[in-house]
Amino acid sequence: MITAGIVAEYNPFHNGHKYHIEKTKEETGADTIVAVMSGNFLQRGIPALADKWERAEAACRCGADLVLELPFLYAVNDASVFARGAVGILEKLGCIDFISFGSESEDIGILRNIAHFFAGETPEFREKLQEELKKGLSFPKARAEAAGYCLGKEAREILASPNNILAVEYLKQLEIRKSEIKPFALKRMGGYFDRSLVSGGRAAAAQAAEAKMITEGRDAASSGTKAGATLQDETLKNESVRFASAAAIREKLLETGEPAAIAADVPHECFQVLQRIDSNFKHTLNDFRQLVSGTVFRSTQEEISQIYACEEGLENRITDAVRKSSSVTQLLNNVITKRYTATRIQRLFLQLVVGMKRDTVKNALDSDVIISRVLAANERGRELLRRAKKEELMRFPLVTSCGRNFEKVPLEQLSESERISALELLRLDAAASDIYNLVYGKDLFANSDFVRKPFMLY
Repeated sequence: MITAGIVAEYNPFHNGHKYHIEKTKEETGADTIVAVMSGNFLQRGIPALADKWERAEAACRCGADLVLELPFLYAVNDASVFARGAVGILEKLGCIDFISFGSESEDIGILRNIAHFFAGETPEFREKLQEELKKGLSFPKARAEAAGYCLGKEAREILASPNNILAVEYLKQLEIRKSEIKPFALKRMGGYFDRSLVSGGRAAAAQAAEAKMITEGRDAASSGTKAGATLQDETLKNESVRFASAAAIREKLLETGEPAAIAADVPHECFQVLQRIDSNFKHTLNDFRQLVSGTVFRSTQEEISQIYACEEGLENRITDAVRKSSSVTQLLNNVITKRYTATRIQRLFLQLVVGMKRDTVKNALDSDVIISRVLAANERGRELLRRAKKEELMRFPLVTSCGRNFEKVPLEQLSESERISALELLRLDAAASDIYNLVYGKDLFANSDFVRKPFMLY
């Protein structure tokens, strides 16, 4: 059994995601796909358009064999922490051969060079980073400038793209963990926020991309895979298949509230799942205005300052702006600065509502605690879990049922401090689910993390 891991949000699962799974299998020889997927809230600090169980079911029906949840603590965080959690799950699962991801860059070599550089930051880099931060730049821009200063302008350009940043962070985590997982990159065409809709043939081929195998100093042929091959297959030649960016699809749903509007952009199995959901899919952070404002009203500035993403007086800006803002969008615009981006503030709002404190994150990162929940699995995914358990490959607690007070969570292998951190991760996930379900009018009991069971495809 050859297994590839994919880190995703599937918001929603679309034709490009299905293509990614198919090409990963084709190019790596993998027969099993494990997806590590964000829960009800996403890395950009926004709510998902469907809940984690619904999105996991769609992914499972569309080609993922096992879907595991990336905990809220990692999922609603910066790229470094996001990647640390995702790669940690795949590494500690103990049976992953490849990690497959998209990137905008064609230069795999420089992605690896940047990752190696970040894995062992030099004093020169740290000094330059602080210099750029003092100019008022956001952390991502300051980091890109500092990397460009040390490695050359190409590094700066590479780090201007979100998927390149994540690719570098995945590679960095593989190096730090001395992982034997082999990375596989699928080159993305078009921008991360590209709203264009393209159909079939060459347009779809351009949108779907080229694949390159990153090898560990070996000839790609020795691993039975193709390196740098242009991707050509019947899917791309089929004019009935349309590839759209996730942003374009979400925009359509926000405009229409109807899954029928995106029927051509998602696999049929995903469309069927979306049709069953009682929702208008018009999910935005503005839906959380009362929760965000109410949490600010009842919190002291000191309490707000303890939230992980809150730094250097942001608590003052938030408390000053909340009564002057009629929506979360307006509050966001009143709080953001050149240094603190909208995405960072959006994450801060969600962390504030869920109660994710700096000490909780620090403890989890210091102890490298990994815990995850099974969201969906088919027979091949269940077979993989049986193998991991039988051969004692798995090195973290994997949750299928947590009971009413987490008493069913298998924490025996953890130390006392690790158990405390693991339970904190689960509590944050449970709170995030309850808040999401409350805002979107879902059955709070039936959809609770304490009650809901994984989707099983037979």
